[in-house]
Amino acid sequence: ALLVVPLLLASCSGQLTDGAESTPQTNTLYQNITPQEASELINSQDVVVIDLRTVREYYDCHIPGARLIQLSVLDSFLNELNQSDKILVYWSIGGPDSEKGARILAENGFTNVWNLEGGFVGWLVEGLPVTETEIPPCAVCS
Repeated sequence: ALLVVPLLLASCSGQLTDGAESTPQTNTLYQNITPQEASELINSQDVVVIDLRTVREYYDCHIPGARLIQLSVLDSFLNELNQSDKILVYWSIGGPDSEKGARILAENGFTNVWNLEGGFVGWLVEGLPVTETEIPPCAVCS
């Protein structure tokens, strides 16, 4: 099963089966939210969705309306976000990296932070919508 997940992450067109179970964790800094709950939240309220993954993963496909801010540079972008915004963060499979992003935001005064349980893989397993985008040409490379 561990070999299947990286292959499925490479393309949004792959068929997924629900083999991963999320482990709810209690914390006071941010809330964990299921993919279905996240979809309902996004559809009913103004939510800033932050994709913490790599550039390639983001451009392969992402949650519609998500903004790419890689986890490694998240703290550099805190001043571009409004602390009162409702913010949903996600990583490929959730876990420590996604939780780290949620924790960085919460520890810096953001009060409405959600971590997507199961990450982007959980979103795909639920069959929720995604956006595919072409990687823009690299101006430095041409």
